[in-house]
Amino acid sequence: MIRALFFVTAFLMASSVFAQKVSVSSRASKINNENADGYASDLDGGSEEVRVALGKFMKESGKTKSNGDMISVAEPVINGTVYAKGFLYGTVAGSDVKTRVWIGIVKNQWNAEEAETVLKEIEQMVYRFGIKFYKDKIQLDIDQAQQAADALQSRLRRRRTKESL
Repeated sequence: MIRALFFVTAFLMASSVFAQKVSVSSRASKINNENADGYASDLDGGSEEVRVALGKFMKESGKTKSNGDMISVAEPVINGTVYAKGFLYGTVAGSDVKTRVWIGIVKNQWNAEEAETVLKEIEQMVYRFGIKFYKDKIQLDIDQAQQAADALQSRLRRRRTKESL
């Protein structure tokens, strides 16, 4: 009975989150008073939660440096290619409900050919981040539901043990 309740609860939580769509759009931004090109996505989540997740995600591209609302990666590794010149930037802005995440580059820090290649990869990065963010939220909900089911099952076992004595 408890397992059935757990799976129904997990299914309902997961199905409601899968309804969320990750859409990516091209956006310009200002980084250190310079024009930057990149891609953004609006996510359902608090800005602090998204900021932490973005920091972890961008660490996959290299050593990150955080400066307030901006995260930067020097000499990023993007899709297996090491770029010795240029920086990758990420920002998070929003509220406790809806947050916009942006990843991009300042084109004049890159040569023209690399900049266009990197921008195409960034679009996919932002999409992958959105998917990963929602998957991680689902997994957290499932873990919490499992912990609650385990605690309830443990209490029921203890009650049965006491009753049988």
